[in-house]
Amino acid sequence: MKLNLSFLILLIIAIISCICDFTSYVFQLPFIISFVLSLTMTLLLIFKFRKKIIVKSNVEFLDIFFFAIIILSAISTLPIPDVSPDTANYHIYLQENIGFIDKINFDFFVGRIVNCFSYSLGDRMNYIFRFFLGYRLGTILSFYSVIVLFYQFKRILKITMGDFKLTPIVALLCYSPQIIGVFLATYYVDILSTVFIFEIILQYLDNDNCKEKNFLIFLISGICVGIKPSNIILIIAIILFFWLKERTRLPKKSVLKYIISLFNKLKSSLCILHLFLYC
Repeated sequence: MKLNLSFLILLIIAIISCICDFTSYVFQLPFIISFVLSLTMTLLLIFKFRKKIIVKSNVEFLDIFFFAIIILSAISTLPIPDVSPDTANYHIYLQENIGFIDKINFDFFVGRIVNCFSYSLGDRMNYIFRFFLGYRLGTILSFYSVIVLFYQFKRILKITMGDFKLTPIVALLCYSPQIIGVFLATYYVDILSTVFIFEIILQYLDNDNCKEKNFLIFLISGICVGIKPSNIILIIAIILFFWLKERTRLPKKSVLKYIISLFNKLKSSLCILHLFLYC
């Protein structure tokens, strides 16, 4: 299976956060010990499956313009603490409380949306950086997410436009002022959701049909729902769209086999989504 280097790093952060929270909750370990254990386990998993993962990097010289904007944005915004209302209302709370605990019967919290009562993986990912770097620098994950999104834009443009020399400039123009002005230097998790949803689309657009690809898509889908449960609507729509598109290329005799295969894939996907939502 093929993965871009920038996204692979973000995926590793998400896996480390999941394992860290699981070990903290089950074994009642301090955060720092759980983090070291989860980091070790994740590195061992990567080493074991290193031959099945093809890592690619689409870095170009013209990317320097994008990184110049990111560096200037970081210099001007990181010294200022995140005082956005959503961060104060629930993001900080969800960072400091593992999502496996019962927030309905035993934990009082004045949230009104399902994201407040489920496992908030995005907030726990931000907590790792906040724990080690402090409150102001803890928002650095938002900057890195924008970098991953930039390289995803480039991959989409390469699929649609081919080997276009000005791809980095066009990818930079894809950014809206909202991404730069609202999500940078904050603990919001929306930008993380966008990155993982884009990766699902890119994995389907890739012509690689290896067996591990389906598992990777389901893993990314589960992480995406763990970041924000409402993402499940988009994920189901995307998966059904590409599966139905795949069905149109099959001979009529293979339709029954495809339906059985689709059922098995949906069952596997729901199992992973259930793991991230209710475990």
